[in-house]
Amino acid sequence: MQQMGKTFPCSGVLSVCNRCSGALLFRYDLEKLAEKVSKNLLARKESSFWKSIEFLPLSSPKSIISLGEPYTPILRLPNANDLGFKKLFIKDEGRLPTGTFKARGMAVAVSKLKS
Repeated sequence: MQQMGKTFPCSGVLSVCNRCSGALLFRYDLEKLAEKVSKNLLARKESSFWKSIEFLPLSSPKSIISLGEPYTPILRLPNANDLGFKKLFIKDEGRLPTGTFKARGMAVAVSKLKS
């Protein structure tokens, strides 16, 4: 995590900067992640809520707390051109038990707290 040039480890639980109490913004090192996770690896994995665990701040799959959340697909919006986009994709989080994207954040937060 990085805020105004400061980096924080993902191992701790932080919601605000411990120096200025400002909100923390997450930035992923996508080049570093690409070294560990390929499109082929993701394609071979079971389609589940936790398919992209490498992109989450969890230390181990053993820390996952789950209610059996299903895979939530990324869908291409067919009328993207009408909105001024060449390609536009949406994540269908309505399939989650609560019917809202907020379930994803809470599932990850609870699993992080367990770890």
